[in-house]
Amino acid sequence: MTSEQGESSLAMVAEMPIDLLKLDRYFLVSAAHSKRHAEIIQFIIQLAQSLDLHILAEGVETKEQADYLLSSGCTFAQGYLYGKPMPAEEFLQKY
Repeated sequence: MTSEQGESSLAMVAEMPIDLLKLDRYFLVSAAHSKRHAEIIQFIIQLAQSLDLHILAEGVETKEQADYLLSSGCTFAQGYLYGKPMPAEEFLQKY
């Protein structure tokens, strides 16, 4: 992976002051039927852990996905399993 300037994406991550790595929904959805994508998820989580980064998984829709992520070491998750998008006023009333 390289940026338009030719820098490696991983080299840029190593130099940036980040504390969270997002795991795209695409990998979570495709991991159910692709061993390769499941292995990529494991790699991303292991990489984040080795760099002391939290991991946020996007697009979690089922308890099975949440359980898989939790058992794999994922720190945070977001998605329809936890709640659908709503206006701020509704959120404040509900929570």
